[in-house]
Amino acid sequence: MRRPALVLVLVVAVLIAGAGFAVAAFTAAKPTPQTFAAADSFRPPNEKLVAQSKTNDGGAAAGQLQLGLLLRNTGATRVSLSTVKIRYWFTADGTGAPQPQCYYALYGCQRLTLNIVRLSDPREKADHYLEVGFVDKALSAGSSAQLDQLAVVSFDGTSYDQQGDDYSFKNQASFTDNVAVTVYNGGELVWGVEPAAVPVVEAISVDYANGDLEQPANTVMKPFLSVLDVGNIPLDLSGVTVRYWFTRESESPVQAYCDYAEIGCNHIHLSVVPISGRPGADAYLEVAFDPVQVDAEDSSGPIHIRMQRSDWGPLDESNDYSYNSNQYFEPSTTVTAYLRGKLLWGAEP
Repeated sequence: MRRPALVLVLVVAVLIAGAGFAVAAFTAAKPTPQTFAAADSFRPPNEKLVAQSKTNDGGAAAGQLQLGLLLRNTGATRVSLSTVKIRYWFTADGTGAPQPQCYYALYGCQRLTLNIVRLSDPREKADHYLEVGFVDKALSAGSSAQLDQLAVVSFDGTSYDQQGDDYSFKNQASFTDNVAVTVYNGGELVWGVEPAAVPVVEAISVDYANGDLEQPANTVMKPFLSVLDVGNIPLDLSGVTVRYWFTRESESPVQAYCDYAEIGCNHIHLSVVPISGRPGADAYLEVAFDPVQVDAEDSSGPIHIRMQRSDWGPLDESNDYSYNSNQYFEPSTTVTAYLRGKLLWGAEP
């Protein structure tokens, strides 16, 4: 008579145990964390941009670089241009601060942003790049943005050298694929090869001209000087000193004045230092500078210096170590130049 009760107890126990197993199995499961890229940073794998270039001046030496660029969408998807940049790499050839221009673009000059960027580290055949950005619109698959007449204009009118030493230059008069023109989307390189980094070279030279049209023996000396950056990185003139070596002819103090300087006489400091035991010199004029930056292959520009004795006595320059008769700027190794105290140009007497 008690068997049904026992069976019932056993059935209930099994159901409870089964329910417990089911609960345990359910609560043991844990969700797997997943990370998704933001939608606006995702680009389809079949998106492809290609840069082409052409020359509009045959690479001639002139006051501007004339070129055309073309961006092609060879992929299968539409590309938003708001995050796309194109870089054309070149050397400024000592022309100062180059200026970008768009003379004509089938795509529309008003839809472009143009900037010139100076490189802080030296690159192969490049110390600047022209960066082209886009204001709006998108580039559908198979279409292109044609920028027919762009230019990099010399700020001071100085001519660029022939463009064969420019990294991105390609001597083609019609648009041609050019891997030396680089394209970026969202800051990521998507076309082309950037110029390789090269070792840093710090080097300077000095040009001299005789600004005194009279005979070398009179009461005034006029050494005109110019400091050139012949390295491959910008030169801070505050680390440079230049010495012009001469004889004073007497113990009377010699005074020096800056009559004109392209960088401003207020950035130039002159001092006369007496010395002894040097052939052709018992003093030197030292030229120092405030912080003024000179680009690679550029110069300080002319510095016109006038020197005279305080008693207005004669100064015979013909026996001066640094003197020369040339009235146009030429390199002079008897004028010495130092970078952070180290002799980098010329030979002391």
